[in-house]
Amino acid sequence: MAYDTVEAAVKTLVQTLEGFEPKDKNVSQGDYRVMAGGVPKAVILQPGPFRRNMVDTNRARSEWAVSLELYVAFREELSQIASDIRAVRQAIIDMLDKYPTLNSTAGVVFAMVSEGSEPDIWEIGSRKFWRQVMTVRVEERQSVTYAE
Repeated sequence: MAYDTVEAAVKTLVQTLEGFEPKDKNVSQGDYRVMAGGVPKAVILQPGPFRRNMVDTNRARSEWAVSLELYVAFREELSQIASDIRAVRQAIIDMLDKYPTLNSTAGVVFAMVSEGSEPDIWEIGSRKFWRQVMTVRVEERQSVTYAE
């Protein structure tokens, strides 16, 4: 398995949340253009740091970090936006807690949202979003074979 598989599994789970349909509209892997269509909220997934090591002679352990950027559009007053980002953030955390192996993704032994930044304001053209970046940590184990 590889990082792309892990990121795609996170994307699939986020897309099942209410308000993130249709699936190709507001959740992407590195493509900020999804925010240009007037969506009220969006998630952009980006690669984060990673670490790999061997746990025994033919098993590798990979720790992947997926950067999950949550964007909630300004629509009313700031208190409403703050309420919106809290609700969406919690829905994402709850969804990933419900699927700690990313819905049985091959090789994944554990995944969870481990931390998040403080929200900040992000502008695209004339639109403003409140953004919060969360880190999804994923541990994967896989067998390796040697060619030598």
